[in-house]
Amino acid sequence: MPMLNMRLLSPTCLIDLNNVAGLDRVDIEGDEITIGSMVRQRELQRSSIISRELPVFAKALRHVGHVQTRNRGTIGGSLCHLDPSAELPAIALAYDAVIEVVGPERTRQLTFVDFPISYLTSALRPDEILSSIRLKPWKGLVGCGFQEFSRRHGDFAIAGAVVLVSLADDLTVCRIAVTLFGVTELPIRLTAVEHMLVGRTLNAATIIEAANSCIGLATMDDAFGSAAYRGHVACAMVERALSEAASEAMT
Repeated sequence: MPMLNMRLLSPTCLIDLNNVAGLDRVDIEGDEITIGSMVRQRELQRSSIISRELPVFAKALRHVGHVQTRNRGTIGGSLCHLDPSAELPAIALAYDAVIEVVGPERTRQLTFVDFPISYLTSALRPDEILSSIRLKPWKGLVGCGFQEFSRRHGDFAIAGAVVLVSLADDLTVCRIAVTLFGVTELPIRLTAVEHMLVGRTLNAATIIEAANSCIGLATMDDAFGSAAYRGHVACAMVERALSEAASEAMT
């Protein structure tokens, strides 16, 4: 529907997936959470499983559109649409999510890093649908941070950051994921920042150093903001998200 509204698609027919069995469930399977592609964003906000196991979703979904759109919008729709400023693809990237894709002849699985191809384009083939997304919750001394900036609540994000962190017993970083959205055509995983932070303490100086390394990453330049402006906003969002995640993990 976003593609139709933006006049980027003119399909000859539309197929309604609402009555396809099994696409609207949230399940725990072993150490993974499986979310059906037709689960509404509002259902994710209200899910006790999601709030307990994947709490960054609750933080992010407050920024996704408005209540009316969250009541109808699905996680699969957001992932397939791949808007550069969308929150949910950035979360999927941070969690190294696995995407299950179904076609007429076979089912295949993709890690989310391989799912986006280019601007508003996924790896789905014309005869395939996204059926589910699988994510593994982080355990131990863990925290998450989510920050985004938009001109008005519900507007497209100028820039945003997702942070997941796991701390060792000495409170140094043993595992971390940092993703940015709204700054390039696709969400990006900041692997260089992650490598820099592993083994270090997330104090104020370390966090500022990590955030400042993001200033040159933005390439999107449009009516909502220049690339230079988005780069500065991205630095602020990474700094705040890192601080939020660190504080949560230490309490």
